Amino acid sequence: MRRMIIALLMVLVLLSAIAGCAEPTPPPSGPAPYLTPTPAPVTGILPAEHPRDFPENLRELTDEEKQKAINIALATPEAQEQLKQSSNYTATIGWIALFPNKEGEGYSGYKKFDYGIVKEGIPRGEVDVTPPGSPERVVSIGVPEDAGIYPVVDIGWREPLWWNMSVAIDLKTEKVVFIENYPNHLGRPDRFPPEMLEVSAVPSRAEYTPGQPVELDFTLRNVYSEPVILSSPPEVWVLRHDLPGNMNDWIIRSYAPGSGEIAIGQGETSTYKFTWDQKDDAGNQVAPGYYYVLFAERPESQSGKESRRSWGEVEVLIQYEQGAMKKTIDLNLSQTVSGLPSPLEGVAASTGLTLTLKRVELSEKGAKFYAVATLPGYQPAGPLDYTNWISCADAEYSFSGITKDAGCAHEGQAAEGIRLWWGYVNPVDQVAGDARELVFKVYMNLDGHPRQELFGPWEFRIPLE
Repeated sequence: MRRMIIALLMVLVLLSAIAGCAEPTPPPSGPAPYLTPTPAPVTGILPAEHPRDFPENLRELTDEEKQKAINIALATPEAQEQLKQSSNYTATIGWIALFPNKEGEGYSGYKKFDYGIVKEGIPRGEVDVTPPGSPERVVSIGVPEDAGIYPVVDIGWREPLWWNMSVAIDLKTEKVVFIENYPNHLGRPDRFPPEMLEVSAVPSRAEYTPGQPVELDFTLRNVYSEPVILSSPPEVWVLRHDLPGNMNDWIIRSYAPGSGEIAIGQGETSTYKFTWDQKDDAGNQVAPGYYYVLFAERPESQSGKESRRSWGEVEVLIQYEQGAMKKTIDLNLSQTVSGLPSPLEGVAASTGLTLTLKRVELSEKGAKFYAVATLPGYQPAGPLDYTNWISCADAEYSFSGITKDAGCAHEGQAAEGIRLWWGYVNPVDQVAGDARELVFKVYMNLDGHPRQELFGPWEFRIPLE
């Protein structure tokens, strides 16, 4: 989770893969009372249709045609220039859509596709797919109708050259219709700035009570070959640990970097003492729960060379004064939402999905929820194996006037349906020890629907006294 937070803030860093978890053993399922869903507004852009008749020349190529395309690409002057320097390359075949330039010659843009697109067809044009009654328009967008579709040869040179080329070829005329070549920066480790700082953080306490100052020591160690210079004070963020959405949803409090500077000699360390008063940017006391304090700094060497951004973070817990509730409740509560689109491709009939909440585990380490989702006629690995149909089972839970986000469930198959669990992998905040009732709600986003279109909720009320 910590890597995921860092990835959101860095924007260009990919989300880290989340490790697997031990799966709870559910008790038997129970009855399913009826619950009517609340329609949600819809907006967005969907994947375009893939008509198999567009374009006419999109087809499986023979081995001879593939080799001919590669030979033509390698015979271009641009490729010959690179071959003089290195013969260490790979060549692959794909497809490219070239968009005509409506203001003159050449092309205004392009979109590349893997070779396997021949099985689906290239997505074409703009199609209005707005659901009846929707207040906002929804469209699917593909390549323009007048785009030229050609096989493309992608050539990648490796060490020591690191160079890429894309060559689009008209196999009928055996001519090159488009060529692009550029350096492969991603393959060169020396292209990126070095790491100059190692950052570690230590909190003054394992947990804090509401209002108690959160005190941290960030230790900064220069691991570069010369002195480094950084901002004083550095940039720091306080973030909630498990909110969905964009970066702004995560930030509770932000501290901009100062205008001063400090220098750390080669191999030396410096300690930055940070204190958070448990207030958000609006000056309000934050609710108990898990938070991350994140240090961010991009130092420079004394000679002016820029570093990669250095990160340091620590998880802190603000505990309820009355403590966290410690209780495991085995349940068999079921709710059904009807009128959902069928998970079967090409089937327009609606269906109902039953969610059975099996277990709630509450402790000082957080809250955990386990449920099973079922459709009529479900069979593991059968025609109604709808594991991927549920894109996100997003949950929230409320108690004592406080609402917490449990995030998207982790999913897995079971003989009775799709297992859903929250809090077993990523931490989910505790429930206060004096809470009398817990309300658990689940909203589902289904495959093929805009992210804003949610179905449900499935709602469960659990007495805690």
